[in-house]
Amino acid sequence: MEDKKWSKDEILECAQDLGLDPFPIDLHVVPSTVLYDVAGRSMPGRYSHWSHGKQFYDGITRHDYKFGRVYELIINSNPCQAFLLDINSEIINIMVTAHVYGHSDYFKNNIAFQETDRDMHINAVKRAERIRKYEEEYGEDEVRQVLDSALTVEFYVDRYGYDGKIENQKGERGCKRDKGKNEYSDILSLGKKEKPKEVDYLELQRFAGLPCDDILAFLITKAPIEDWKKDILSIVRQDGLYFWPQIKTKISNEGFSVWTHQKIMQKLDISGGEFIEYAQVNAGVSSAHEHYINPYWLGLQIFKNIEKRFGIERVFEARRIEIDTSFLRNYLTKDLIEDLNLVRYKLDGDYYKVKTTEWEAIRNGLINDMTSRFPAIRIINTNHDKGGLLLEHIHDGRDLRKHSAIKVLKHLEELWGDKAYLKTIYNKKEIIWGSNEK
Repeated sequence: MEDKKWSKDEILECAQDLGLDPFPIDLHVVPSTVLYDVAGRSMPGRYSHWSHGKQFYDGITRHDYKFGRVYELIINSNPCQAFLLDINSEIINIMVTAHVYGHSDYFKNNIAFQETDRDMHINAVKRAERIRKYEEEYGEDEVRQVLDSALTVEFYVDRYGYDGKIENQKGERGCKRDKGKNEYSDILSLGKKEKPKEVDYLELQRFAGLPCDDILAFLITKAPIEDWKKDILSIVRQDGLYFWPQIKTKISNEGFSVWTHQKIMQKLDISGGEFIEYAQVNAGVSSAHEHYINPYWLGLQIFKNIEKRFGIERVFEARRIEIDTSFLRNYLTKDLIEDLNLVRYKLDGDYYKVKTTEWEAIRNGLINDMTSRFPAIRIINTNHDKGGLLLEHIHDGRDLRKHSAIKVLKHLEELWGDKAYLKTIYNKKEIIWGSNEK
């Protein structure tokens, strides 16, 4: 008997019966070179940069040598744009389609994505064209240098923007808490000329809106650079605002999408040889790994536990209101940690040894390891050592890599037009590094 085939509409109907409310999805079945080009840029039609090429060749090499395969890529937009590999078998693309409906529902309903640009797949192409025009006018090297510097702080953004003249609700000077009306309304007008005021340094700092963690918005408003460079910083900042929720929800987003595709595949009642193929790929995606925590597996186990303890309504509530930090803190319980046999290890000489089996330490360690991808950095002073830009690292027990930190400071120096400094704790001592250090 020939195995039954399922259409995209039937998969969507199963998703809706399950309780999902996704955006419509445009499915594109493409060769690996196209999929990994989109993956390298993180968006079709996005501007070119050497780092995107690096990610493309890393992905395509892993694919060719079977070190890992990207089965799909989905863009948070309305409608969502999903890219599926043309070498996937039909049953695997059915699974992948079910999986992307989980992502689409998550993008539409999770609180972290409500302010994201749903036309990003269109706007990215427009921004890439602006970048190309700047390359024609000012030269590729000049544009690349600005992009290199801006991308070092791409994710140091705040969707509320920066305004050094607005008091927040507590009456403190700082980052503005007022939702913008369009792409650039949360940034002060570029090139706006204002009559200088006769004020001393302390008064300037008091009204400068510091400290501020939206580094790119601060540079756009305060750095003494040309407007075209500020526009490039604005493009990078908009990308950072768009991608930031995906960074903050990797575990819950992927876990929910695996939970979704498993539920839908059960409804489709796959049988025969196709079920074996599906089961093998599903196991590779959703199983525990020996040497690291698989976010797909961890997110799936938490959602299955939520459904078991509270019912399916709580599953949809969690996917709506949680980001990874709260998701792990609220739902990675003592019993679940014990059921999953989670422990924390440490390197002792040439061997890893168990560091702790205490459940709260394990949970808190996972939160720290898996949700704190970027160190907390903010600008605190614009006149350190007579004009230098001083940033502060909010130390969480993990030291920064000095070489990497100084490289970022050198890029900030290029944008600020003066030395850049970073205040941190290193080897348990408070220290200030400068962009001119070796």
